[in-house]
Amino acid sequence: MNEQNQRVKIVGARPFGDYVKGLEQVLSSQAQLPTNPQPALRKHLEKESLLFSREIEVMYDLQKDEVKTFIEKELSPNEYNFKEILGEMYIEVQ
Repeated sequence: MNEQNQRVKIVGARPFGDYVKGLEQVLSSQAQLPTNPQPALRKHLEKESLLFSREIEVMYDLQKDEVKTFIEKELSPNEYNFKEILGEMYIEVQ
């Protein structure tokens, strides 16, 4: 809701872009939403120490079959371990 009591209702789990569009509708057209660049996978893994494949897919806008290649490209093999739980791949810091 903004100062003029204009509202946008977003129901259910939606893609991030839907929330951005909702904010843009409520905020004045002159306002620019600040954006932060995506952190490098190495930095993100240092902070979290464990990341599931699905998290990496969403964060870096990847397809499921692209995740392993992306990880191998971004990190050296001695920095992480691939593991799996209930059919979901994840990586953790060594």
